[in-house]
Amino acid sequence: MSSPGLTASEVADAWVEVAQAGLRFWGRLGRLAFESASAIVAERRTEAAPAAVAAAAPVEAPAPQVEHTILVEAEAGQSGRAVFLVENRTPERVSVSVEVSPFVDGKGREVSPQIAFRPDVITLDPGEQTVVEAAVAVDQTLRSGVRYRADMSVPALPGTTIPIVVRRRAKKRQAKAESKAA
Repeated sequence: MSSPGLTASEVADAWVEVAQAGLRFWGRLGRLAFESASAIVAERRTEAAPAAVAAAAPVEAPAPQVEHTILVEAEAGQSGRAVFLVENRTPERVSVSVEVSPFVDGKGREVSPQIAFRPDVITLDPGEQTVVEAAVAVDQTLRSGVRYRADMSVPALPGTTIPIVVRRRAKKRQAKAESKAA
């Protein structure tokens, strides 16, 4: 007994639409999380400002921190995003941009993906914090599946070196073809 139904192509198209809707949802949720974190930090800044002014004593040297690596992944032609927190533990107001070392793979091959930060200039009073968003443009110059490592730093703030790894993901169709060929 046969019944009218969807063709395999129509089912595949429906799944693609569902996946794209999911990606849009999670992308928007990520942006919302970033904006929420920024608002919370901004609120904390205004609450901490009087305390920072009242505490005229010198700020202690930064405590040693555990190194955490930020992983940014995207398909070629897409941008990968990450957020990180920057804190001014110095007794001085700072206004500076994030700097990034060259990206290199495990064999020492250097690539130069475009990277942008929001805010592009960080201005913090003593004791203040801010959330910074990094957006990395992943293109064809990055080999699929290869990890490219660099260090981000805020030169005026000791202890703010943050390792970042950028990796180009294989496109879904390409990944399926590669797994079938293996």
